[in-house]
Amino acid sequence: MRERRVLGALVVIALLFPTDLALASSETPANGGLAGCGGCRTPAFAWISIGSQTSPSIYQSGSYATLAISFHSLLDTTSTGKVFASVRNVTGYWAGDFSGNLTLPPGANGTVRMPIHGLQLDSQYTVSYYSANSSGRPLSGTYVDNVYASESSPLLGREPLSMQGSYLCNFGCPLGTPAVLVRYLNTLSSSLPLVTMHGVTRQGKLVVGNMTITTIFSPGQNSTFPFYAGGLAPGVYSLSTFGTMANGSALSGASDTNFQIMPNGLFFIGGTTALTLVNVPRFPTIGAGPAVETIWVNNLSFPVVGIVFATIRNTLGQTVTFSSATVIPPVGGNATAYNILFGLPPGTYSASIFVTSVSFVAIAAPSSLTFTIS
Repeated sequence: MRERRVLGALVVIALLFPTDLALASSETPANGGLAGCGGCRTPAFAWISIGSQTSPSIYQSGSYATLAISFHSLLDTTSTGKVFASVRNVTGYWAGDFSGNLTLPPGANGTVRMPIHGLQLDSQYTVSYYSANSSGRPLSGTYVDNVYASESSPLLGREPLSMQGSYLCNFGCPLGTPAVLVRYLNTLSSSLPLVTMHGVTRQGKLVVGNMTITTIFSPGQNSTFPFYAGGLAPGVYSLSTFGTMANGSALSGASDTNFQIMPNGLFFIGGTTALTLVNVPRFPTIGAGPAVETIWVNNLSFPVVGIVFATIRNTLGQTVTFSSATVIPPVGGNATAYNILFGLPPGTYSASIFVTSVSFVAIAAPSSLTFTIS
């Protein structure tokens, strides 16, 4: 089960409104307004369904959340209005009422974005929304959508910005040492002006850093962005990076880079002598199935987090399962990993065991062995 996390996330709800604004949704607008509308009703206009541009969604955007609703104007003059939205969880509990201003040129699309806070990932929400002009006259009907909160941007099709890789820099880094260097590619044949690259650093659930870099991408351009990680206490962290236009429109999903900070303030990169296997692997039964038991000693001068992987193959060399476990042996001490194996029928198998840092760099020599399940 995925861990629930309280976040400020980004909610993107794409729709189009008729009459003054046409709503891009296949739902039928309902008469009546939300609380606070002053009893206003859906105008008696000819409603036109344009079709949904994107599915309603909630996704993380740094340390905050944004409720975004997109509209299309059917008028030949500029439209100005205010968007009202009410958010509730699946039990009907009220999460907040929000509003934002929106101005649309003739026949154009536009999006209003309203900051919100306190939502949870992996949770369902109901969002009711409508638009009205400055006099309170409705510009749209009232719509209701179910919105699911997730970590990544729900972009349709190819993402304009594609994350190509990340690198840990301990010396001579741009903007200072240490820094995570993240490389992005503009996949489009057109330029992307005024792009904002976001880097959000977390230790567990806690946001400990939020950095932005503004840039311009030429068609097909690769660019590398340094996100400074200095001043962090020793421990394990995750940097989440993503790109948006200056108006907040998503250009990529979120990509994570994990790293460990050593007591000297630099990244722990790795090295195959950091941990050493000190036992002959055993295969105890844990629960309903077998497990691979390995014991690792820490040869470093600080506690290190290791991820132990066990890849299991049958006698034909086919990979039939794999498992991972985390160990944190103290300085000069041991820690035991149990890689649980599920669904293996009786037979002879080979196991390849290796250990990486949280940045997926090898920190121990690999081991191989054969075992039999009876």
